[in-house]
Amino acid sequence: MLPALSLLLTAAPSNTPPPAGELPSRIALTWSGDTARTQSVTWRTDTPFDHAEGQIAPFEADPANLKDARKVEATVNRFELPEGKAVGQYAVTFTGLEPDTAYCYRVGSGQAWSPWNVFRTAKSEAAPFRFIYLGDPQSQLRSLCARAFRSAYRAAPDARFFAIAGDVVNLGYDDRLWGELFDAFGFISAEVPIVPVTGNHDLIRADRQFTYAVTPWWKRHFVFPDNGPKGMGELSMQNYYIDYQGLRLVALDANPFEQLQKSPADRKSIRDRQYAWLEETLKNNPNQWTVVLQHHPVFALKASRDFPEMRTMLAPLYEKYKVAMVLEGHDHSYGRMQRNGVTYVVSVSGPKLYEPGPSYLGPNTKTASHLQMYQIIDVNSQRMTMKAYGIDGRLVDSVEVRRRR
Repeated sequence: MLPALSLLLTAAPSNTPPPAGELPSRIALTWSGDTARTQSVTWRTDTPFDHAEGQIAPFEADPANLKDARKVEATVNRFELPEGKAVGQYAVTFTGLEPDTAYCYRVGSGQAWSPWNVFRTAKSEAAPFRFIYLGDPQSQLRSLCARAFRSAYRAAPDARFFAIAGDVVNLGYDDRLWGELFDAFGFISAEVPIVPVTGNHDLIRADRQFTYAVTPWWKRHFVFPDNGPKGMGELSMQNYYIDYQGLRLVALDANPFEQLQKSPADRKSIRDRQYAWLEETLKNNPNQWTVVLQHHPVFALKASRDFPEMRTMLAPLYEKYKVAMVLEGHDHSYGRMQRNGVTYVVSVSGPKLYEPGPSYLGPNTKTASHLQMYQIIDVNSQRMTMKAYGIDGRLVDSVEVRRRR
């Protein structure tokens, strides 16, 4: 019996798993086109491949339909990490999808594939939905932000996307932090799209210089619509918008509106081009609702972090075009203010926490401190409701906005 058992244990299995380095990781859903008919996916392998693809089929309980999954070629990029290791980064966009339809997809190459993940396309017309809004994750992503992401997902598993108000990682050049981010999200980012905007920490490069262009890792992990200001060169796709079931969500890179001693010399030129684009995007919005996602608060929680030039430029614009909510980060506390018809919210999902100042005192305001938080925003044709929670599930704040457009 012993020789036979030894032979059984040493025999090669019929379907040997691929090496771990070949398996897709950091899988993230984003959008580069119509939310009802397209879906973009990015991923990484520690062993680079020259060829990769995505496969997609309608989601059915019977797995037999997967044998007819449509194949879509991926774009492939090989990168050398500072430690001398080469990795592969990939992106694919599925097109020609049906609105309001669940799809099953996987990504990979050769014998190395991700699990079959599931997403649902948006409806092609205005309809109720919900999404999750997070302030800065930034720090201790794997150890402490993971619980915020998971708490938010458990509270709203039907949320259609995560909107993240910048400082997604602490140092945008550090590939290891991006790995921590996607470890923290786990399978969630493979099934719920991520819609982030750039914060100041996302822009810090390897030489620690602050520029307005994102580091290469930002554009490798996310794919966005090319509907931002034209002629921006390496700053392209840092400003964009998505239209989702009656909502226009505008992602504004607020860094050029922040006037600091370290601000690059071309700040005003970039700021003015973004402002012109922003006004045009708000003015020509056919949707029922407008929400702006930006990192720096228009109304700072603390006077020491205030940006009067930004407020002077943006607040009148948001009032004029009846923006419902402005979702922000940067100040590492919670604050909500309603002013001239616009609801401004500052929040934080990570563990780096500050005390709010007195600027949000008074009627139609709310503050909270020393809490990792998430917000669930429900949208329908007449009202938008935001509920802000500590990650322990405790309700901290609730506000309802009625449609003005």
